[in-house]
Amino acid sequence: MPRARVPDEDAVRFGAIVTRLRMERRWTLADLSRLSGLNATWLGVLERGGNSPSLTTIFKLAEVFGVEAAELVRKIEQLRSAPAGVRVESLTFSRELRQRRWAEGNRAPPHRY
Repeated sequence: MPRARVPDEDAVRFGAIVTRLRMERRWTLADLSRLSGLNATWLGVLERGGNSPSLTTIFKLAEVFGVEAAELVRKIEQLRSAPAGVRVESLTFSRELRQRRWAEGNRAPPHRY
């Protein structure tokens, strides 16, 4: 019997951030798939930490969510150095950036975090 694959902790953190951003917008995986052009099944595995995103994927998801790609990576770094028990929900994204992206015609409306 093959050994179970141990998920990469950073992939799990990234998946949790994507899940949070998607759920705050009340999007389904199908909605995110349609907006991003990524396969819904692949996105589901990504959200569970089973897929590690490429740089292209990080940029694409950042654009869809209306945040900077660097900010997504920064959130992973914050979770890495956070004390045990800190949850993704406690992280915030730049409100000004969301407002600016919305004004520039980004698909994602501004949301409160």
